[in-house]
Amino acid sequence: MDDMQHPDPDEPADAGGVAEHDPMSAVDENETYLPPMDPVEKPDAHGNPQIVGGFSADSMSDELPMPRPVTGGSPDEALAERVRRELLEDAATTDLDIEVEVVDGTAFVRGRVSDLVDVDNVIAVAGRVPGIVDVIDELAVGD
Repeated sequence: MDDMQHPDPDEPADAGGVAEHDPMSAVDENETYLPPMDPVEKPDAHGNPQIVGGFSADSMSDELPMPRPVTGGSPDEALAERVRRELLEDAATTDLDIEVEVVDGTAFVRGRVSDLVDVDNVIAVAGRVPGIVDVIDELAVGD
């Protein structure tokens, strides 16, 4: 009997191939790609896990929280804080260490990421924040 025709039901169908994590590879290999939708967890001040997002393909598709009034500070700093929050809440960018500065509505994103997919994800998440007019990529790629 051939094991490939009758796989073990307890074994995962895909052993973590590239197509599972890369949408372009999935297209090339004629496979269905589903973006990660696991909840994003971060420890709170006491070290207990806290869910901060990740139940959808992007953080903007959930109902947005009531806006908090901004007291003091500049509108650019408020925008930078919104971009930081989106980067934290989006499943594709939550684990990335990204610095954000906003000047006149233009977001400058800095930090080190592992590959160009991370760069694209950071730019996409930052760019969809209302009020951001442009995103300038100052990210370093590689280890």
